[in-house]
Amino acid sequence: MYPHRVDVPPRFSDVDPYWHLNNVRLMEYHQEARLVFHRLLSDAFDFERERTGRVLVAHVSVDYLQEVRYPEAITLGVGILRVGNSSYTIATAMFQNGRCVGLSNTVMVNATREGAVALPAELVTVLNRNLLADDAL
Repeated sequence: MYPHRVDVPPRFSDVDPYWHLNNVRLMEYHQEARLVFHRLLSDAFDFERERTGRVLVAHVSVDYLQEVRYPEAITLGVGILRVGNSSYTIATAMFQNGRCVGLSNTVMVNATREGAVALPAELVTVLNRNLLADDAL
């Protein structure tokens, strides 16, 4: 379903008194998966190549579907949900014990100091190769 998978080991320091992983820390797991995904994409598109522009986080949404417990393994699926003119949306889904326990969407905007600018054509091509299949939505 998701073009990429990222394993994130649960950390004891993220445990609350009920042996759940803290919801704020779970957002960091989604962030970690997003960063690993960008590193994977950098083989095909160098995000650091153009110093005049940058890709910024514009919006993050998180849905907590079930409790996430320590110390069971966590895997995140990562893919592109949408590609626009100057932005794209990365979708992550968190899995534990074969169940989806959380979802997150992050809107990334290509920008300069003056504001949003069109995504480079090469980046659009790379992003489109990582689009989520319709059955993943």
